[in-house]
Amino acid sequence: MGTKDFASNHYCIESVTVPMSKDIRTKYSFTMKDPRHQQIVDKAYLDSNGTSIYLGTWHSHPQAIPIPSHIDYQDWQRCLKRNPDRSLFFIIIGLEQIKIVIYMNDKFIDRSLLIENKDI
Repeated sequence: MGTKDFASNHYCIESVTVPMSKDIRTKYSFTMKDPRHQQIVDKAYLDSNGTSIYLGTWHSHPQAIPIPSHIDYQDWQRCLKRNPDRSLFFIIIGLEQIKIVIYMNDKFIDRSLLIENKDI
C-alpha cells in the first residue's frame, strides 16, 4: 500500500503485507488465501481518507536474477483487471536482484535493482 503524489507523479510504497497463516507457501509458489491481506488494504484506505491505496504485489524467487514466470504474468493481469484506474508495481525479490516491474501507460516497465548488501 502507498500513496501517489499527483503533482510530481511519484509513488511511495509505505507498507506491505507478509505471508499469513491461511496463505499457501512452498519453495516455488505462493497462493494468497488469507482474507486479512484485503482487510489491511481496506483499513489503510479508510484510515488515510482514501490516500493510501493498493499499489501491487511482491513475492520472492529462489533465483539470483528473478525472471517473471507465466504464472506471475497471469497474476499481474488479474491485478490489473481489478485495478484499471492506476499504475501498479510488481516486485520479485531474488538473491542478487530486486525485479521491479511497473505497469504504466499500458505496458510493463522494468526498473530492477541489484542488491548490494547481501545482509538484507
